[in-house]
Amino acid sequence: MKKASILLGITLLFQLSLFAQINPFTGAGRTSAVEFVIGNEVFVGLGYNDTIVFDDFWKYSQDTEEWTEISAFPGGDRYNAVAFTINGKGYVGLGQSSNNTYHNDFYCYDPVNQTWTTVESFGGVPTSLAVSFVIDNKAYVGTGTKMIEENVTYENTKDFWEYDPETNTWSQISTFEAGVRQNAAAFAIDGKGYVTGGVHYDDGTVTYSDVQEYDPATDTWVERIYADGLNLSFNGAEAFNFNGKGYICYGNNEEIVSYDPVSNNVENLGNMLNLDDNRDHPVAFVLNGTPYFGLGSYGFFENTYMDDILEIPFPTNPTDINLSSNEISENEPDNTQVGVFSTVDENSGVTHAYELTDNENYPDNNMFTIENDALLAQSMDFETNASLTIKVKSTNSLELSVVKEFTISILDVEELITDINLSSNTILENQIDGTYVGQLSSTDENSNVTHTYELVNNENYPDNENFSIDGSILLANTLDYEQDSVFVINIQSKNNLDVTYEKEFTINVLDDTTDNGTAITKIQSSDFRIFPNPATSQIRIQNKSNRVNISSIALIDVAGRTYNVNVKETINISTFEPGVYFLRLVTTEGIINKRIVIE
Repeated sequence: MKKASILLGITLLFQLSLFAQINPFTGAGRTSAVEFVIGNEVFVGLGYNDTIVFDDFWKYSQDTEEWTEISAFPGGDRYNAVAFTINGKGYVGLGQSSNNTYHNDFYCYDPVNQTWTTVESFGGVPTSLAVSFVIDNKAYVGTGTKMIEENVTYENTKDFWEYDPETNTWSQISTFEAGVRQNAAAFAIDGKGYVTGGVHYDDGTVTYSDVQEYDPATDTWVERIYADGLNLSFNGAEAFNFNGKGYICYGNNEEIVSYDPVSNNVENLGNMLNLDDNRDHPVAFVLNGTPYFGLGSYGFFENTYMDDILEIPFPTNPTDINLSSNEISENEPDNTQVGVFSTVDENSGVTHAYELTDNENYPDNNMFTIENDALLAQSMDFETNASLTIKVKSTNSLELSVVKEFTISILDVEELITDINLSSNTILENQIDGTYVGQLSSTDENSNVTHTYELVNNENYPDNENFSIDGSILLANTLDYEQDSVFVINIQSKNNLDVTYEKEFTINVLDDTTDNGTAITKIQSSDFRIFPNPATSQIRIQNKSNRVNISSIALIDVAGRTYNVNVKETINISTFEPGVYFLRLVTTEGIINKRIVIE
């Protein structure tokens, strides 16, 4: 018997290494056998070769990696039967015997008891070359050929029947109207059954290349593909579901074709197993997530019957994504690298592309970008977010992908106040105590913090006693340019995280060229009454001294912004933001600053 060679091949999609195979089938090589899978075991039996029609059955266990013969099929020798698995039991029926008798009997194999039992016979007529698929623990069996006149006349059928093992009953479902046929292929995906290919002999040969879909919820058939002669003209092929796609294997063709019911696309994968020829009526199955193909026959004038069982080298989805680091320190510049991605992928020779995905449910994605395999982050702030969650998708060069969620930790870094700013460092001499000098502000690496200010280190900075701080406003006592024109003070800024910073400031006193030496005595703060204070809508200025005239009025906020107002006894403050202000009155006798509060 000629064995299939183990070849190093290049398929239309992938470069493959040596084809893996399980131990060759211990029974004789054959075609038109059946198989069913239960747990870690596959059961293969029946079929025929040039010398015999078989009634034997064999079990292959992944645990022992050996084939073991089990009890013979009780229905006698048989080929072109159907088989399926429901609830851990195998069911085998229909087909024809060596004497060309067609059958409608069915039997159930229990691997626990290792026994065959008879179940209710098929609801239709004795049939050979039918197809079956299973949906929600019910089997669906139909099409095929039936004998009209013994050994003389045959007719293809379009009946379809549902078998319920719970009640051990058959019920006829909607008729398969897409054309009577035999030697079709079938599989089930996501609660729907699919029938494709097959042939009909009637004054000629009609080979089908369609895809028909059955929905048990509505008991209806829908044509998904009318004809695809280049890819789906199968006759005597075997089919199975793997990773949400149907795969139709060899038969009268030398190729494997996939069908995706979601996109309704067909893809010709070519001679993936590098077989020497076609392979008529093989077996194909998925055992613990790995698809296998084997047995069957090829040849025209002389048939060769195979006993090989090959692993079909479909690519598998990547299984995991790793990130070399999931931590980043706060305050790093934009586009700082967090880590490098890598993918756990059993497919050899593939590359991977990474992307942030599902942005709607993962808004933190917006804080990151991916360049090649590197995750880059925007500048982070620990106080705002201690961690962020992102979702990443890795897609390999075979367009297979895996998605994973990552939590990125933001590391807290001791952040400092780096500077204190003063909006103005000059003041005119001879102003009253509490005159506005300037607005204090801080440059702080911490965000969303507040600051308080105070004059510190008085021992080394005696000039501090000539100044005071109200909130963030630096105020000065009355200063005399002729006595001292420069003052050096030391100010501390402290944020609400107890971080402090000190800075030395030089305050320059400006000479009042109009000063005749009597300005301070000629104007007093008590010369004016300002009320109400606090105020909401207006303030009034009462001049209690007829000898002093007001030349200008201004309001100065804590940021140092100056708002000039008309010289009136009543000032409208309704448009001002609430807060602390200084009211500056410039008079013919000097300047007066009064602290007011607008509510």
